Amino acid sequence: MSEASREGRIGIMRSKLFVPADRPVLFSKALASTTDAICFDLEDSVLPAQKAQARSHLGEFLASEFDTRKVILIRVNHVGSAYFVEDLSAAVWPSVT
Repeated sequence: MSEASREGRIGIMRSKLFVPADRPVLFSKALASTTDAICFDLEDSVLPAQKAQARSHLGEFLASEFDTRKVILIRVNHVGSAYFVEDLSAAVWPSVT
């Protein structure tokens, strides 16, 4: 991801594409789309049995070198859920930790 995107330069968000985080084949397709924002979903679109794998896929993707001007969002599970802390851990870019 470009440094400009990591610095929080957010433009107009006219459209947002939700991508289930357990479907990594869709990640590059989402980046190539014309949408302004991509929301990687760890919540409703991912079955409980697939949540750990979805976090792993998302973490690998976020750690990879990609360049985009799209707003990147991550939908995590509810703060009171058993998944919340692990979702947050997956959502943090390696360069931030």
